[in-house]
Amino acid sequence: MRSTHYGPGAWHGPHVDLADKIVTHVLYFNPTWNIANGGCLNILRSADINDSTHVVPLIVGSSAVLVRSDKSWHAVSRVDRDCNDSRRSIMVTFHCDGAVSTMWPPGDTTPTFDYIDAMDAA
Repeated sequence: MRSTHYGPGAWHGPHVDLADKIVTHVLYFNPTWNIANGGCLNILRSADINDSTHVVPLIVGSSAVLVRSDKSWHAVSRVDRDCNDSRRSIMVTFHCDGAVSTMWPPGDTTPTFDYIDAMDAA
């Protein structure tokens, strides 16, 4: 899971997800958002940013599930440089078995919480 923040001028061009991803669920947390400010998730028919089939609003209660394929084009439109709002979202991504995590690369020894031991102790 990864939270993201796109400030003024930020964007993510047309792309399909990496081959090690299976599906990504993006959830939005803005109470309001003016689509004219950009920053919206655009579901595309092709690699052309102007070939949008759907624009996902960035408001609480909106989300998108992106199933990875060679044709699952999407992009985040550029946030207007004068926008004072923050584009807030959380992405939950499911990877193929054996995929190398960008958050916990091989050799990372950061301790994590042991939920099973915590449940047994309760």
